[in-house]
Amino acid sequence: MKNKPTSFLLADDHTIVAVGLKEVLEQEFTTAKFYTARTGQEALAILGQHPIDILFLDVSMPTLDAYGAFPAIKKQYPATKVIIYTQFVAKDMILHFLHQGVNSILFKGETDDICEVVEQVWATGKWLSRSVRELVEGQLGEKPIHKLPLGENERNIIRHISEGKSSKEIAELLHLGENTINSYRQNLLKKTGSKNTDELIRYAFNSGLI
Repeated sequence: MKNKPTSFLLADDHTIVAVGLKEVLEQEFTTAKFYTARTGQEALAILGQHPIDILFLDVSMPTLDAYGAFPAIKKQYPATKVIIYTQFVAKDMILHFLHQGVNSILFKGETDDICEVVEQVWATGKWLSRSVRELVEGQLGEKPIHKLPLGENERNIIRHISEGKSSKEIAELLHLGENTINSYRQNLLKKTGSKNTDELIRYAFNSGLI
């Protein structure tokens, strides 16, 4: 893998935001190519024409927003790392995109170094700010988190679930049967006291598994 990303797509319907983001990123990624889009449809068109390493994707855009665009982006361009870049601070939105498998969620106006965020996403595939983590943890109320002893397969499956992978995809990655993966999923729900996949993902974040 390249040491640094060399192509960026900045998808935001506010031109001033995209311009400001480009100026910040250009200071660190001096040789990178930059593309901009104002809608999800424009972003998909650019992805079809150019290999994109990092996509900054605003949630609210005309014609096709991030909710509609991201599933297609993930399916058609899995190598592109996606950072949801938004001014909306909403728990349901965060959980939705984490479940879908975004690489990072960054709130506009946060003090985190954007270039460092990009480098972490590029190197590890994941990065979440403290404020995002706090919002995810807040979904569990006052319920204490007990770290359970989990096997290697269980930990791997939870990580893949958090990336939005299906049971079939996980089975292929781990060289196990799809029915076996489904059994693991059901057992993990019971073991962690989770009612659904979203709660399982929250458990995984809170306990440091992902």
